[in-house]
Amino acid sequence: MHFRIPLAGMLLAAFFAAQTAAQSIIPSPRQLSVQDTGFFLLSEASGIVADTARGSRETALLLADFVQKSTGKKLPLLAQPKPRALYLAVKGGGPDESYHIDVEADKIRLEAADARGLVWAVQTLRQLPDSLGRLPLLSLTDAPTLGWRGGHLDVCRHFMSVEMVKKYIDILSFYKFNRFHWHLTDDQGWRIEIRKYPRLTQAGGWRTEPDGSRHGGFYTQSQIREVVAHATRRGIEVIPEIEMPGHAVAALAAYPHLGCTGGPYQVPNQFGVFDDVFCAGQESTFTFLEDVLREVVTLFPSEYVHIGGDEVPKTRWKACPHCQRRLSQLHLPDEHALQSYFIRRMEAFLKTKGKKTIGWDEILEGGISPTATVEVWRGLEQAHKAARNGNAFLLTSYFDAPPGTLTLRKVYDFEARPKAFSPKENSLLLGAEACVWTEYIPEYKLEPMILPRLAGLSEALWQGEGNDFQDFQKRLTAHYAFYEKQGWRYGPEDRDLYKATITYRPDQHDWLVSGQAGLPGVQSRRLQQGGHWQPWADTLVLTRPGTVQVQPFWGNRPFSEAYVFRVVENKALGKPVTLTALPDARYGHDRPMALTDGLLGDDTRHNDDRWLGWDKADVQATLDLGTPTSVQALSVRFMQRLGTWILLPVSLTWEVSANGTDWQVVGAPKANTPPTTTDLVLHDYAVKLPRPQQVRYVRLKAARQTLPAGHPGAGNPAWLFADEIVVR
Repeated sequence: MHFRIPLAGMLLAAFFAAQTAAQSIIPSPRQLSVQDTGFFLLSEASGIVADTARGSRETALLLADFVQKSTGKKLPLLAQPKPRALYLAVKGGGPDESYHIDVEADKIRLEAADARGLVWAVQTLRQLPDSLGRLPLLSLTDAPTLGWRGGHLDVCRHFMSVEMVKKYIDILSFYKFNRFHWHLTDDQGWRIEIRKYPRLTQAGGWRTEPDGSRHGGFYTQSQIREVVAHATRRGIEVIPEIEMPGHAVAALAAYPHLGCTGGPYQVPNQFGVFDDVFCAGQESTFTFLEDVLREVVTLFPSEYVHIGGDEVPKTRWKACPHCQRRLSQLHLPDEHALQSYFIRRMEAFLKTKGKKTIGWDEILEGGISPTATVEVWRGLEQAHKAARNGNAFLLTSYFDAPPGTLTLRKVYDFEARPKAFSPKENSLLLGAEACVWTEYIPEYKLEPMILPRLAGLSEALWQGEGNDFQDFQKRLTAHYAFYEKQGWRYGPEDRDLYKATITYRPDQHDWLVSGQAGLPGVQSRRLQQGGHWQPWADTLVLTRPGTVQVQPFWGNRPFSEAYVFRVVENKALGKPVTLTALPDARYGHDRPMALTDGLLGDDTRHNDDRWLGWDKADVQATLDLGTPTSVQALSVRFMQRLGTWILLPVSLTWEVSANGTDWQVVGAPKANTPPTTTDLVLHDYAVKLPRPQQVRYVRLKAARQTLPAGHPGAGNPAWLFADEIVVR
């Protein structure tokens, strides 16, 4: 049976399609003219005609693949023109990456200045309404403002599968990012196969987590080539990062002779900055790194290699006879100059391989050659410094911040061309990157952390600035349906992915657990006995001590990390605490009762609203049990995490009193953890009384340590973090 569609209905549909076209393209094109009537109808009889320019055929195949996945229609590549065909051509001329699209009733023409511009034309076509089935008649001309629009991904802290890396590249290409910065080595894992040094991945590619599980993985050279080819077809240059001379513990764990002390070293399961770095005084270090880079440059045809250079403590170099001998031989004034020598030497080697060098802005310390590119992450002053030295530089936006903090609006307002820049600085500015550091971003959390925020940054970088956020939000609306069709997860625009809290309610003598997802459709689940996750209704009341673990899920996959809440038996539950010095405003200033709410702090994070933190005073807490109470044991837990300036107390005493005036010292437990320990340490300062004692008041005194030599804050008092005073 055939139905005749009224002409008025067809015209109305075409009108709305035309209106939608102008409201769906991100980043917004420079020029767009849409006709109010008529449309191009894609059919099985359509085909694709590509010119002979390099890249055109590959892009035509990419377009055919997109069309088939979106509409089910198979478009053949044609040798000769025919009606209702799509024409792809690299014309040359015009700005780099510029392109033009004409959608006419009987054909679609995509033309570009270069192969990459042709890919962007295809990506724009994908964003038009009706999934390439019926397209409004239009003419569009576009070109980027900034030449470097990058997406960075750290796969060391949390390993990402090849499939996820490809998906990240697909998303970057969809929004016309043209660089993929692949952070492949760090303290917590070495992720790239180097055939001359197999232990880099055998030993350095894996770590034992605090719970005893193993985490890790690496990419074979075959997989590396597969990813590079995937990116190249999508207009993206893949830039590898091999960290040096710092962030090298995974490599040292595999080959201990490369460090100043000779080890032994262990791949760390905590995050931060570690003293152990590549030894700058031994030639074997440079032999090793040159061997590594020889294999790296054969895998990546990119113009650049990133060599890190950030966060390099000089503690080991100062104590290393090899490093001190090199300092003397080269007449270098200090260890900063030694780092400069290290970076310059590696840059010179990469030049022999036809590669340019990029490093984080710390490579400016001690002086660098003006041919290195600086990636700025510590503020615009580093950009000014790079420009004064004549170095090209990149800016960064850090996407590891949650969307409740780094909102979509803030990303959109990113200053891609800061107003404070001089003409010289603008001439040296290459562009910017979205940096995704994955300390707290496992694979399942990556997509909702980058979408839709990458869309906002793409517009800021393509145009040089975000022009109209409200208009951008209107255009973004159509993209959410596209994400779902592609199977891309996304997160909220201005809320955290998920937040769960637990609160002690003294009036009810219970604990209220609450969960709030940043998006509708995300389901809270509770881990039950037997390891099964069961849905729960976002609120839960606990009436007795125990452990509760909750996590959000989108479908059958986790959406964000799990929250673990532990309630302990405590005779001090809900009892008032008097502090001689309140905690810091960020860490419990208004919550002294957190010391007696029955809740232990998170085992991995100090900023979970249950730990209390002091940085300006020692801790003295006096607990009033209300009435004489039989007490036999006291304990409190403190944290040490050197990378975040947190140390255990240098001394701690427990005192008890029956009247609040006469005090008796009942214990001064100690920890055998040196202040230089870089692992996360949780220590219970417990004391057991010889026999039960009637006590009304309990007093805890804990004194701060000084940060050790070699630490960035050496000589300053460390933070103290405590969670719960437990009376039994």
